[in-house]
Amino acid sequence: MNRAPGKSNRRGMTLVEVIAAVTLLTFLLTNVFVAFQRSSQALYRQVMTERALAVAQRQMEMLIATGQEPNSAETEGTDDADPLFEWRLDLKRDSVGGQPVSRTSPIRAQVTVTWDNGKETDELQLVRYYASLDLQSGDLLTSPISPEETVENCLGSVPTPEQMAAYLEFTMVSLGQEFNCETYKQSLRDKGIPFEDDSGVPERQPQEELDIELPEP
Repeated sequence: MNRAPGKSNRRGMTLVEVIAAVTLLTFLLTNVFVAFQRSSQALYRQVMTERALAVAQRQMEMLIATGQEPNSAETEGTDDADPLFEWRLDLKRDSVGGQPVSRTSPIRAQVTVTWDNGKETDELQLVRYYASLDLQSGDLLTSPISPEETVENCLGSVPTPEQMAAYLEFTMVSLGQEFNCETYKQSLRDKGIPFEDDSGVPERQPQEELDIELPEP
């Protein structure tokens, strides 16, 4: 059968085919958009984390450059170079190798940086240790701990008046020397002063006097 000139035998898309094509295209575009959004969020978070790390490093460099601990009024604030970030500095003496905390214990410096990511507050922490920091006038953060704290850290309990009196006597004898917890405990044992953290080392007993009869000349 002859077809009329100018007409094609190709048929158009049905309504069902058009709906299926639009649905598939929408699904593909949605996945592309979600992947792009997640990638953008991850990149933004990485950039903000790097900026926060730079803020924390600047605060640490101030401690390294000055070698001094700040006054309590200078332990938190908004970063001057990047005002989107808030920072806080915490200093404390830390125990090493299970030894009691003393005035010669290393100083643990922790800078916490926070920022608002639009939904919640993100946080980054940077920690470093310093052998010592020069003291400044004012409200000091890592000033030497009190005698009561020293004895409590050594014995593991709140010191009694007898233990504190023995500590004062002990420090007078060892003036200028580093406090030694085990030597102090032994001094308590020598004086017969009990304490909870006693390792069970027997107290030093006085030597018995020996009666020796000398021969008559």
